[in-house]
Amino acid sequence: MDPTTQGFGASDGGKRPPIRRRAPAPKKPSLRRFIAPIVAVVVVFSLLLFAVWAILADKEPSVSPAVTTAQEPPQTLPPETDPSETAEETSPPETEPLLEQSTVSFVAAGDNLVYRPNIWEAEERARAAGKEEMDFFFTYEKIRDTVAGADLAFINQETLLCGRNYEWSGYPLFNGPFEMGKTLAAIGFDVVNIATNHMLDQGYATGEGIRITREFWDTQPVTLIGGYLNEADFNDVRIVEKNGIRIAFLAYTEHTNGLRLSSGEVVVPYFDKDVIRRQVAAAKERADLVFVSAHWGNENTSVLTDFQEEYAQYLADLGVDVILGTHSHCWQPIRWIAGENGHKTLCAFSLGNFIAEMHLPINALGGFLSFDIVPDRKGNYAIENVTVIPTVSHFNAGFRDNTVYYLKDYTDELAAASGSGISFGNPVRLSDLYAYLNSTIDASFLPDFVKNR
Repeated sequence: MDPTTQGFGASDGGKRPPIRRRAPAPKKPSLRRFIAPIVAVVVVFSLLLFAVWAILADKEPSVSPAVTTAQEPPQTLPPETDPSETAEETSPPETEPLLEQSTVSFVAAGDNLVYRPNIWEAEERARAAGKEEMDFFFTYEKIRDTVAGADLAFINQETLLCGRNYEWSGYPLFNGPFEMGKTLAAIGFDVVNIATNHMLDQGYATGEGIRITREFWDTQPVTLIGGYLNEADFNDVRIVEKNGIRIAFLAYTEHTNGLRLSSGEVVVPYFDKDVIRRQVAAAKERADLVFVSAHWGNENTSVLTDFQEEYAQYLADLGVDVILGTHSHCWQPIRWIAGENGHKTLCAFSLGNFIAEMHLPINALGGFLSFDIVPDRKGNYAIENVTVIPTVSHFNAGFRDNTVYYLKDYTDELAAASGSGISFGNPVRLSDLYAYLNSTIDASFLPDFVKNR
């Protein structure tokens, strides 16, 4: 019997349809096996794409885009620049100033020589007016508007003001009253120089006259330069700030008429290149500009000395901005001097006399050097509108009527009454005064009324 057809326990005689058994079909792969890897690949790929985009955009991907608080703007790299581009092309835009500064108007007056007749006149006027204290407003009344109208005003106080600590005295060893200094401060002078050839006239051995004068000036609303109590004081650079501009003032004198200190701590600031170089460098660290008061040269001449030429160039090479020269008792040339680095220094070799009772007509000529200090938006400063405002120091035959006039207001009648002509035999003629200015000072610095004379 065919075992494939033979059944067991069948009721039909043992036959039934054959049973065909299939081999089990292979199972279909389930999608669940692929979902997780696919998702992982997609996520990783997305993250890689996002990271690449962030790197290319130079921006970190935000993990919380819903945050609405202020965020820093994208930090993009600045464009590459050609090294040959000028500073002007790469400097900050000029829409706003870098510093809160504005133009400073500046005037400088020359030698303020206090002779005894001027003091006696002040005493006489005080007694006549019933005043206990004299003043000198009568001497400066006609020109004080220029001083008061400037943002900063400088004057060279040629002679010591020791008050009644010493007798009033004139040439050759001067001493004047405190009231002169009070008047100068009251009419608006801001910076006073006392580094002159007369700074040892009183108490010269110990510098006592300098100390007394300095102590007086310290009571006034001015910045004093040129008289120093000790080395530390000497090296403490005087800085004046006006309209946001800082100006350092240094002062030196060529000599003190042969007088020298023998003791004491007081310092006389003689010209010395090593000292000047060190002090100019210190001044530049603290100030925007450096001005130097230079007491030098020969008296009663417009001819410059080798000493003046040498030190003027040295100061220009150091980058000094302005040199205010004094001592000759008459105007000397004004120049722009080029320093070794191309810097231009304005140098007035001598500003002449502001007041004096001297014998030559050119000694009567003085005035103001006037200019503007103009800042730009890049931290640079220009000296502009440089001009001379000439004045005449007048006194009569009796050495009274001591008055400073503007040259434009000085008349032939006043010139004829000048003590220079009557008392010294040296007549003052307006034509000579104008001729001296035109022959001494470059026309670019003179007002039209002088040039056209």
